[in-house]
Amino acid sequence: MNRLFGGLFFVVLDFNLNLGSAKIGLLPDFVGWYLLMKGMETLAEENRYFDRGRHWAFGLMLLNLVLYGADLLNPTSMNAVMLWLLGLAGFCVGMYVLSKMIRGIRQMEEDHQWELQGEKLRAMWMIQAVMGAISHLFSWMPLIGVFAMIAAAVTAVCMLVALYGTMKRYVQYQCE
Repeated sequence: MNRLFGGLFFVVLDFNLNLGSAKIGLLPDFVGWYLLMKGMETLAEENRYFDRGRHWAFGLMLLNLVLYGADLLNPTSMNAVMLWLLGLAGFCVGMYVLSKMIRGIRQMEEDHQWELQGEKLRAMWMIQAVMGAISHLFSWMPLIGVFAMIAAAVTAVCMLVALYGTMKRYVQYQCE
């Protein structure tokens, strides 16, 4: 569960350093997807949802590694459109992986009669999916894009805090 939290931490928190035309991600997403993949791999024996999500997380790790490398270079305007489309596809697949992770957590709640706040995570995921999609689709529109980006970031941090609570509860149940 710690790897799930660490992975989501890297995926959610995007801090970039701009050096001329290059953009360096200080908390690279590909590291986050790797951690999520490893966390889901560890929990795969718990239920099938984690196993389904980990394969997609591996693909996202590779995609985000390519996108990270592209950000280091200065993409031309033609490549920028392709990178935007790849980013949109990555966002959609990422939301799918997170839905499998949350469904796995909710299944653990049912199987063990635990309270891991799975419903709260699902609600945060729904809001994150909508706000992230609006943010990505309207990123080229200054006003709407900025407000949607801020709302998506706030929601993502709230989801990260909720997963932290889930992680703490999971550890508590494991110790009992």
